[in-house]
Amino acid sequence: MFDEKISPSSRLYMAPLVLATGIATTIIFLVLRFLIVAFADLDVMLITMFRIIPVGVFLVGIAAGCGYGLGARFLQFFPSRQFILVIQLGMFLVGRYTEYLLFTLTVQDSPVFLEVYTG
Repeated sequence: MFDEKISPSSRLYMAPLVLATGIATTIIFLVLRFLIVAFADLDVMLITMFRIIPVGVFLVGIAAGCGYGLGARFLQFFPSRQFILVIQLGMFLVGRYTEYLLFTLTVQDSPVFLEVYTG
């Protein structure tokens, strides 16, 4: 299974599957983070080591991105650098948007999403 050559046409069908596994794990961990913050009042992304190293952000990012790696490994589809960059940017934006949603739960007159991060 892992030593076979894959034709370019079949690679086109594997990219959406890798993307789907990655998006699924990203959604699972972002919803899990949301629930932990909402019910336990603990934001795991704010966990730091020595008040400098953002350990929580690294752990949530690794957990959310594990679906991409597992999907790529099992389907033998190793994405290009551009694909990975687009995925990372998308995960960053989704993570920021969930952070904004958590912010709107605590503030009565919450600003628009872009106003929070642009100043």
